Amino acid sequence: MFRARLSNGSLAHLFRTNVTAKVTVAPRLDGTVLKASVTAMENALTVIDSSVGPISIEMLQLIFEHSENTFIIPKLNEAGEKGFPLPNTVNIKFTNAGIQLENDCVRVFTDVAYNPSTLYFRL
Repeated sequence: MFRARLSNGSLAHLFRTNVTAKVTVAPRLDGTVLKASVTAMENALTVIDSSVGPISIEMLQLIFEHSENTFIIPKLNEAGEKGFPLPNTVNIKFTNAGIQLENDCVRVFTDVAYNPSTLYFRL
């Protein structure tokens, strides 16, 4: 929803849009951290209603594409570079981790190495 602030401080409705985005990512494993980067982004923009007359979809598309390239994709790639670490515990280590792309899902697989604690307690 796009609004404008009036001189009295109130907000006036300008127009509403609907944006549907299809984001394609390339996942990868960096050790035991699942990371990803955006490889493509497609979007569809529509104006739902307008209080200010006709709105140019082409102009909105240009503005959205500029926002995509300067803000949205870089922020998604920044989060993707931080990644998502595979869970880790003291006695369990994940080894030979891999990634497999399937229809509409990403499968992360790994071997599990278990090292029981060698601490002994005397009573």
